[in-house]
Amino acid sequence: MNNDPHTGQFTNGNPGRPKGTKNTRTLQWEELGKEITEANAGRFNELLGRLWDSADLSDQLRAAELFLKVAEFFKPKLQRIQTPDLECAPRPIHRIIICEKDHGEDGTSGEDGEP
Repeated sequence: MNNDPHTGQFTNGNPGRPKGTKNTRTLQWEELGKEITEANAGRFNELLGRLWDSADLSDQLRAAELFLKVAEFFKPKLQRIQTPDLECAPRPIHRIIICEKDHGEDGTSGEDGEP
């Protein structure tokens, strides 16, 4: 490690983890999720297929519920996505400043007499 053993701070020349890279623990969780998903996706599809094909209406309803839950995981409903509150969003302020040149009685605008 390139940390100072007394302060725990990075030593000179060690900027730490590059911006945008994932933590090791995050990478491990993502890998675990991928393995679980891949290992059980086929089984889930088989179960869902059996429920859909069942003559029992309650099995078909259960299949629809499971399908909707899984579909929401991949494509969440709009109200479940956090969006900024539009009522509280700051509104832009527009200013229009009109500057008029001060013209003298003779039609000139300055001391030098130029229009």
